[in-house]
Amino acid sequence: MVAVALLTVGGGIWFLFRPEPPPTAVRTVTWTPQPDSFPLGTAQVGSTFELSLGIFSDQKTPPDPPWTAQLPKLVKGRVEQWLNFRRTLAVRRQWRCTVDAPDFLQIRRQEWMNHSYHGAFASVWLTASATRPGTNAGSIKVTLQADGYEPKTLEIPVHLRVVDRPARGSVLITSSPFDRFATENGRDFEPLGNISTWLAENGVRVDYLENLPRRLDEWQVLLLGTDALVNLDEAGRRRVQEFVRRGGRLVLSADAFFVGTTASANRVLQPFGLSLGSRDAGMGLTANRVLPDPLTAGVGSLEFWRPTCIAVTDPSQGRLLATTSDNPQCGFLAVSREKGRGEIVVLAQSLWSYWIRPDNGAHQAQVLQQLLLPPPRDNSVK
Repeated sequence: MVAVALLTVGGGIWFLFRPEPPPTAVRTVTWTPQPDSFPLGTAQVGSTFELSLGIFSDQKTPPDPPWTAQLPKLVKGRVEQWLNFRRTLAVRRQWRCTVDAPDFLQIRRQEWMNHSYHGAFASVWLTASATRPGTNAGSIKVTLQADGYEPKTLEIPVHLRVVDRPARGSVLITSSPFDRFATENGRDFEPLGNISTWLAENGVRVDYLENLPRRLDEWQVLLLGTDALVNLDEAGRRRVQEFVRRGGRLVLSADAFFVGTTASANRVLQPFGLSLGSRDAGMGLTANRVLPDPLTAGVGSLEFWRPTCIAVTDPSQGRLLATTSDNPQCGFLAVSREKGRGEIVVLAQSLWSYWIRPDNGAHQAQVLQQLLLPPPRDNSVK
């Protein structure tokens, strides 16, 4: 048994650190950008859009060697981590990525990884800055090269119009939805671009950032979701609660599908009279009972995919805005308000940018637009 174990471990070590065989002929790799374009819409002068781009290859990651299946569970997990680490090192030694971007885009960083399915996977993080009025249009050019492979250059179009309107307020959205894992088709961003355009034309500066800043003084509305919500620590929780107490509007986007969002949202909501459940309320659901409110003006029904029930724990603060007639105690959109502070809106859709995709109808986009419009100045953050 000891000899078998030594042979197994020895074989694993050899597999992890054996040299890569040199390529025997020039090969071709098909590369696919994700997303394939960035239609960002219109921004007010001063806005910042943080973006990320993924480049997937058609080289599939080879399966783990059969001997790993015989390892104890704990050892197997460690070996799988080592295998992926080794594959990532091999990808970084093998591939080179050159990125050129238009002047209105700044390249923040780039990285090669081994994707669990696609193999070699390049990522690029960029920032689009709205510095002066005009139309910014161009392409991100990414060239991928490796010895023994045919080089490939991809062009990913980016379009951002910039206007300068009388200032009406500012909005922060984090995590940025313009993400490498968000969609293959950049046209899916068009409804969001339309909302950004409407806000910009009304003098609202919108910043799309990956992470929550340490200071929130300059914004009146904050939408917090996905990774930024999951990773919210205690200092961040206190920071966003204080943002509300100073008059800001906080929009929390969470559901059971995106693990960690509901737990983190509930820690923020605890003093404010609302609570999210921990399970899906259903698959495709229609909230046909929409209560009158400035946030739901002009909307009679809303569609939801795998929402989580929102409950009111303090009726003096919390109010459900969208429910079904079958279960009026289970809300999918809710607000917490109290005199002397701002408000918290809870949207039971963790992937909120999917909620307003082109095939989802216009009512969701109308509600999101109203959620993001800063409240009058006398109610905004002082």
